[in-house]
Amino acid sequence: MTRRTRRSALSAAGSPVAVLALAALCAGCGASSGGGSTAAGATTSAAAPSSSASPPATSTAAPEPAAGGNPLDAADFCAFLSEDAPKISAAGSPEGALAQLSGDLAFWIEAHPEQKPRTAADLDEAAAAACPDVAKTVLTALGAESFMDAFN
Repeated sequence: MTRRTRRSALSAAGSPVAVLALAALCAGCGASSGGGSTAAGATTSAAAPSSSASPPATSTAAPEPAAGGNPLDAADFCAFLSEDAPKISAAGSPEGALAQLSGDLAFWIEAHPEQKPRTAADLDEAAAAACPDVAKTVLTALGAESFMDAFN
């Protein structure tokens, strides 16, 4: 399969980065505070608001990065990439390597909700900062110059 054909196939099936982003955003989608329906079809509703004021909920999530900052921790991403590199390299083809990386990255992001790459450029930036040699090995297996190239 040529690079153009592979890209067309990926575009037709949906961008893996979009799938990863959707998975990361929906990691907490199971908990709902609003109404919904049960399996039997009965409607449920949220509790009525209390008339007494309560303090705002505090968030335990990592703070958002400064404007233009990378929300992906380079050291954590490189630890993941270093562990996954042998499996990616053993995939046997760029398409297999991309499938391996996409699946493993989705699971890693789900297990590390504080890691929220906005685009593949965040992956490139983190890898260049903390593990350029590992990134080069992975990108070679992907048949790409960058993660942005591999996922687009």
